Amino acid sequence: MPSSKRKRELLEKFKDLFLHGIKGVSIGALALISPYISLLMLPPEITTGLLGELGIEKVFKRIENKLGRRKFDERDAKEIIDIIERDEELRGDLLSLLNKMLDEAIKEKFELPISKLNEALEELKKYKDLETKVETIQSKVDELEKIVAEIKERVERLEEEMLPTPIEDPSDLAPWVKGRKPIVSSRLREMEEKIVRSVSKAVEEKRPLKIVIKGEEGVGKTTLLYLICRDLILMGKKLYKGRAPSDGILIADDIPRKEKTREFAEKFSGVVIATARTHEWDLEGWREYELRAEDQSLKDILISMLESKGVDYDEEGIGVVLRKQKTPFYLDALTDWLKGKKLDAETASEIPEEVMNLVREIIESKWRRDEVAVAVLCSLAETKTGWLHSSQLRLIANELKNLNFRGDGHYEDLLYSSSESYGLKHDGWREVLRDFRKEKPGLKGLNLLDIAKSCCRTSFEQIKVMKASSAAELVMRAVENFWDLSDEAIEIAINEKEDKRDLILDAIALRSPGSIREHFEEKDDDYLKRIVSEMKEAPSAQLEILGLLEERYRKASKNADLARILNNIGNAYWKKGSLDEAIKFFEESLR
Repeated sequence: MPSSKRKRELLEKFKDLFLHGIKGVSIGALALISPYISLLMLPPEITTGLLGELGIEKVFKRIENKLGRRKFDERDAKEIIDIIERDEELRGDLLSLLNKMLDEAIKEKFELPISKLNEALEELKKYKDLETKVETIQSKVDELEKIVAEIKERVERLEEEMLPTPIEDPSDLAPWVKGRKPIVSSRLREMEEKIVRSVSKAVEEKRPLKIVIKGEEGVGKTTLLYLICRDLILMGKKLYKGRAPSDGILIADDIPRKEKTREFAEKFSGVVIATARTHEWDLEGWREYELRAEDQSLKDILISMLESKGVDYDEEGIGVVLRKQKTPFYLDALTDWLKGKKLDAETASEIPEEVMNLVREIIESKWRRDEVAVAVLCSLAETKTGWLHSSQLRLIANELKNLNFRGDGHYEDLLYSSSESYGLKHDGWREVLRDFRKEKPGLKGLNLLDIAKSCCRTSFEQIKVMKASSAAELVMRAVENFWDLSDEAIEIAINEKEDKRDLILDAIALRSPGSIREHFEEKDDDYLKRIVSEMKEAPSAQLEILGLLEERYRKASKNADLARILNNIGNAYWKKGSLDEAIKFFEESLR
């Protein structure tokens, strides 16, 4: 029998190997093979006794005979995994070994079962002077229990992926349907029926078909998958997860995160139905269906969630929520958080931690594949509004590429779009991006706000070749974030044709109030009257210049000129739709 000290050495080796992993080997596979690698790294006289005690010597011998006793590397680990995949009995023995070693690790670490340790902690808490020590011990226990739970979860997930598991109850894919009936929009129903028809036909004709339902987190991919599976089961089709026989249909929710299932699905000659987040999907040859948040009746979904969870609400609160993050995932996280509260304008403005965690996960995943895209988002997070024109974002992406960031700069799937602009989905993204930036040395030292401002200024060079509406939006995004760019934008605008000039000047007046008045303050009255008279579609800009003239004429007591200016101010307010203001100035002009 090995000594307690030797056992601890073995367990420490196992722990280190598992926690650090081997490059290129999945964590789930490593969980299975690491006990063997740990044992093979110790002298034979140590391993023999321990293997006999655990009762798995015969399994150890099978792998030892195959690979010999030597230092392991990535290829060895992969070879063991191949053996495991082909041998069901061996998988069972491996899982048994892993469980025994976990139990051994817990006993060796604390020298008594977890339950006994918790009892001892409760006793210790009776003594105030030991409170700090008790909290320290408790934190260690919590940490260990978390590690054990994660390992077991990974092993269970790996086992599930490596074995064909029949799906008999589709609600297992979306457990929430047991407590709340899904809201199905006409678009969702149309997609459901189309996929079910395609799958049924492929099964009847015994031909391969791979379908993926794409969409960002929480847009309803799993709900749609549940509806499809429910229909297919009612039709008598055989559904499986993990793996499937040739006459079965493989179902894979969130397939990019299931390495073994993904590998099997790629080679499978039958029918596969999978879901994936848009930004994580990179396979070719699949029939793709994309689901967007606007494909669902989000207001109905939100009310259904609130009522099923007993949350009181008002219309103002619902309006605020639907203007923020428009995904069922966000709504579900929010309504869970609202239990015991009321949904109103104030509570609707807060962001649940589950959503923040999801944003962190998405940004980390994107960074690994496209540093430029995330750096663009970090730049956007530093601006005042969190919105910029697509031309300005492209200029920022090019600048970041010149600074040796990797990637193509495909940021569009992570932002909201409106007309020709893109913006952060909600303030939670700004907070997470700023924290993320602090963790990355390459981003931390950059003045991203200066880069954004410089690119906005450079974007003005495109105004001459842009349509009037596009040019106005580009200028609007620049000046609402950087008011000191307004002077340059005004100078460019007054040299453009009437419609483009008017739209740009009005955009500046709306998004950078006071800047037009300030720009024209040194101009004489005749110039101001001429520029105002030329404006046809810029009431907000007209009001700023007319306000300047009004002030001058009141001071100079030029009543006749003042009357004309007051009438013009009334006309400008009329164009803007501010009728009460218009009438007030019309009446004053007649006095």
